[in-house]
Amino acid sequence: MYIKELLKSEKTVFSVQDVATMFGLNGQYLRTVLARLAAKGDIAQIARGLYSVSGKKVDFLELANKLKKPSYVSLETVLTQAGVVFQDYGQTIFSVSDNSIEKNVSGKNFQYLKMKDSVLYDPTGIKNNGNYMVASLERAVCDRLYFSPGYYFDNIEKADPEKLLQLAEIYENKRLKKEVSRLVDKLKK
Repeated sequence: MYIKELLKSEKTVFSVQDVATMFGLNGQYLRTVLARLAAKGDIAQIARGLYSVSGKKVDFLELANKLKKPSYVSLETVLTQAGVVFQDYGQTIFSVSDNSIEKNVSGKNFQYLKMKDSVLYDPTGIKNNGNYMVASLERAVCDRLYFSPGYYFDNIEKADPEKLLQLAEIYENKRLKKEVSRLVDKLKK
């Protein structure tokens, strides 16, 4: 019964809390259900408190949000997918969070960089893809400039100048605003 419900879900990664909420379970009975599903091979433990349905492909962007909360996928992960940077960062998922930490899970490296709370909790330029939060291209550009002054973008022409200027405001950082203004001037030429 439980495994059928998990398979129907669009989620590829489940926390103990997700399972508790889905089935109204708690305490020892929840642990027993998870242990039995794992023993039968229906679910696999990915990390402490995180599971996937066996045979179902794990979405690593979803896993990045589950491994560290609060967080959203950004930086080179978004920039590479958008074709703004050309380097291959395929083995690392970059995210922004409330502290800097690196984790290695399921053969992938998950890197989180600390962002000040006023920016981290500002939803401007962050999309909810149902199972995870991800920065827009422009938010990822601003995030990278925040952490790496003078960062070189291979193909910045894909960014929207107006969105860049709007997003730069939320960082309340004069250096970042100047860098974004220079990028926008370059884009408008």
